[in-house]
Formats: sequence, structure tokens, C-alpha cells
Amino acid sequence: MAKASTKREKIDRIAGIAALIILTLSAIIGFQRKMDSREMLIQESVQGIQNIERISNDIFTFSTDDPAVQKYLVIGTGKGYGGELTMAVTLGKDFTIENVYCIDHRETPSFMDRINRKNFTAGFKRIFLTNQGDPVDWPDALTGATFTTEAINLAVQTATGNLRETELGLPNWTPEKEKISWTIRYTILVIVFILAWLMLYQWFPLRKQLRWVLLLFNLIFLGFWLGNQLSVSQISRLLMGDFPSLYTHLFFYLLLGGTLLMIILLNKNIYCDRICPFGAAQQCVNAISGTKRHPINKQRFLVWIHRILVLSVITASLLLQNPTRFNYEVFSAFFKLFGTIFQFSLLILVLLSSLFLIRPWCNLLCPIQAVTDFVKMVRNWVVPANDK
Repeated sequence: MAKASTKREKIDRIAGIAALIILTLSAIIGFQRKMDSREMLIQESVQGIQNIERISNDIFTFSTDDPAVQKYLVIGTGKGYGGELTMAVTLGKDFTIENVYCIDHRETPSFMDRINRKNFTAGFKRIFLTNQGDPVDWPDALTGATFTTEAINLAVQTATGNLRETELGLPNWTPEKEKISWTIRYTILVIVFILAWLMLYQWFPLRKQLRWVLLLFNLIFLGFWLGNQLSVSQISRLLMGDFPSLYTHLFFYLLLGGTLLMIILLNKNIYCDRICPFGAAQQCVNAISGTKRHPINKQRFLVWIHRILVLSVITASLLLQNPTRFNYEVFSAFFKLFGTIFQFSLLILVLLSSLFLIRPWCNLLCPIQAVTDFVKMVRNWVVPANDK
């Protein structure tokens, strides 16, 4: 391990080790909390349920008003945008879906509110598990909440498919996983990283002007078109050990992998500087006023406030095993006009501050900036930085 050469490095190293310990303990405690019995989650989410009995790990029987009428309740899971969500499906004695409940999820609350307003789960009602020939009419995914509604669909299909197989002796209708296909957007992202890397070198022609072109391109490509950027909820999800599917999240893996690769090889965070779409948005607002004032020049305590804020958010996410509950990022509010009142208020404050400060979000609030700084510090424990 490389030896710390300055007092600042020693302090950063001690704080980094303390952060690792805090995050590890939080993950362990959070995992233990998650092991609460499913019966408790069911009782909290499904009203009027009585005399619940477990048949197998994910299949239960229960009664409501009439104890003599036994119904089925099955549990299924799917991978949403924020992580695993768990659905409970109740069925009558004729094996017809009566109701669908979300008993646990890690999605952004505003997305779940939208799905509830659209009454998405009503599309499952009256589906018969005894169906053997005709294709089942599953609800279509909602635009703007595709990952979440597809996960709900998969969870319901998994739960009811298990019941079909065990109780009715019919084929399990859980859909086969689709194969990963390489699309043009993945190629574009790789080219973006290559260009951002080449622009680090003095010999690259017109690199300052092309940096602006790259920022504006990513503002449109990653921001307004794809709405895809790194977020603290994604990082928290990985720290929980919940790794999203490559099929649905290959773009995220390429974005994160490219960012980490550049830090490991070059000790440079090119994502925040040249790729992040919201960083580009702030840069555009900066250009209007021509400000050159950096928010943390000679104010190192602001760096520590930033780091403590991000550590607190990730710690709370690990403890509660919910990476979206404490998400204060403003990306969706800016690019999709979708978020809480707090997020919209914070967005307005950040954009106004960008008239007077260089990238105030990036330097004072952005979780990804703090996470990449931590990765750089850990990298330099092993490989001494050669750019000091």
C-alpha cells in the first residue's frame, strides 16, 4: 500500500477507512432487517387476510370473511429500476387472479405513484391460471416506467407460474430471458468515452472546443433522449449485492465500467467532467454569465460536508435496504420533468446558483462526484498518483 505523503492524505485515508467500516456494518444490519418474515409483509400490505398458512416458500392459503373459503396467495419477485420488488397475488378457489399487491420495492416513490394512478395492476385481474391454449393478455408496460412495470409483470408471472406448476400440474409460464443484443446506443457510448479520454492529451486538436461539443451531445444523448446517468441509488443497489440484469441494464454497466476504468488507469474522473448530462446543463448556464467562481476554492470544509452528506444517504439506504428512499438527485426533475416538490425546488436553486458558481451541484451536492473521489483515493492507496 502506498504511503500517505501529506497530512491531508493521512486524514483522507483515515476517513476513507472509517467510511468503509460504516458502509460494511450498514449493509450487514440492513440485510438482517430484510430477513423479516414474508407473513409480516403480507399482513401489512394485504388487508382483510386471515388464517394464512404456508404451503411452500412462495405459496400460501388464506381466508377472508368466510373461513371455509380458502384462497391462494403467491409471492413473486422481479428486478425493477431501483432493485428487486416483491409482488403478492391473491387468487380465488377457481385459480383466477383477484388482486395484485406490491409488498416491497426499491423504486422511486414518484414512479410507483404514477403506476398506481394508472391502476396498472388492475390489468392482471380475471387472468385464469387454468388457461392452456390461448395466449395470456398480460398488461403492457407503461411508457416512462418501463423497467418497473416490466418487473411487476415478471413478478406476477413468476408467482402464478409456480402455482400453475405445483397445484395444477400445468407448464410454468414464466417467460424465457431475452438475449442481450448490442445496439447503436452502446456503440455511441463507447465512442463518447474514447473521445473524452483522447481529449485529455495536449496533442488532441481543438480539444477545448470539442469538449463543448461532447458536453452538448451528452446533454441531448444521455439526458433528454435516454435519461440515463449514474445515480446514488444505482451505487447503493450494487453495495446491497443487488446486481441488475445485464439485459435491462447493460447501458448502466458500460457507463459505470467506463468511468471506473478511466479512474483506475488514468486517475481521472472523465465522467463528471465531460460526460455527465447534468454537468453539461450547469456548464451551459455557467456560460451565460461567464462566471469563473469555484464554490469550494479555499473552503475545504465544504468538501467534507459534501462527503458526509453522501455517506449519510448511502448508509441510510443500506440500513433500510431501499436505495431510492433518500434519493435527492434532480436528474429526473430536469430531464423528464418528473420528481418530488423538494427535487424541483432543489433543481431551481441549483440552476440559479449556476449563474454565479461553476457547477454548484457537482461540487457541493452530487453523490457521484463524492463516490468517484473516494474511488480515486482508494486507487491511490495502491498506486501513487503521478499527477500531483
